[in-house]
Amino acid sequence: MVLAYIDIRPILFAAGLPAFILLSLLGCWILRAKVSKGRVAIASSVIFCVLFAIFLTGFGPFINQMEVRDYMMTWEVKPPRSEDSKQAEVVFSFIDYPGHFITKRSDQLAEHLQTKGEEEVKIVFEVILDYGKVRGFSETEIAGLKTWKSEWGTAGTSGQPDRSPWD
Repeated sequence: MVLAYIDIRPILFAAGLPAFILLSLLGCWILRAKVSKGRVAIASSVIFCVLFAIFLTGFGPFINQMEVRDYMMTWEVKPPRSEDSKQAEVVFSFIDYPGHFITKRSDQLAEHLQTKGEEEVKIVFEVILDYGKVRGFSETEIAGLKTWKSEWGTAGTSGQPDRSPWD
């Protein structure tokens, strides 16, 4: 959908500021406040700009919040599926959230897990939240390994799980 690529925040600001000023003036008129129209306009402009900055821009306190979460997961190494990739595919499944998984294409990671030999491993995630909703995540540690080379990774679900690790 084309509208999804249009940022409507400038339109909201341009239409919202005069509307907020007019509502403030109307409120003062209804309350019969003895305040000049200029002071009401300036004060309401400042209040609107502060609220707009907090709630509708990327600089507010509710945007770009980072959390660290760790989950126990099982893993399975699968051989490369195509000629494009020569790396092993490692599939991790959440223990507490059946049906959710992540995959990584990495021989280094597969070798580390096989050497360690544990069936369940702890994976530490860095999770980015906007207004309490997950925008994205990345693995920062897998079974004690903090850096690894990986071609790509993905996340997904199988079936229709009831709960999500990202809620």
